[in-house]
Amino acid sequence: MVVSPRPENRLLRELAELDRGVFDKLVKQMEPAALQSGALLGHPRTVSDYSYFVESGIVSLVASTKNGSSVEVALIGREGVAGITDALGNQPLPYGLVVQLPGLAYRVPRGVIREHILSCSSLHELLMDYSQRMMHQLAQSAL
Repeated sequence: MVVSPRPENRLLRELAELDRGVFDKLVKQMEPAALQSGALLGHPRTVSDYSYFVESGIVSLVASTKNGSSVEVALIGREGVAGITDALGNQPLPYGLVVQLPGLAYRVPRGVIREHILSCSSLHELLMDYSQRMMHQLAQSAL
């Protein structure tokens, strides 16, 4: 997998600057994924197999109810990663990941991200900070 030495994704770029060894290890386990408008990257109430570091395009977190109602609760662009919450635990969440604007992402298996989280690598710290920012976005959406 060839990832630019200066990726567009903020988390990958910060990781490359912070810990080149972890960055190099991670990108060897990534693959490019075309983001096509309307594509579902993660289904509600299931744990996704991948996390997506968005290089370009926009992915929405869409919360849905059992009766079929849904609402967009957060947006993910090149500042973040779609599907990170699935790597943080084993409980399926009630939202899906829907591509709103086409682009490119680098996808990485859930187990790889989990491995980095559990080993407390530099990626762990970046993902925890990002998760906190997402919680702020979700709270703002609820307000």
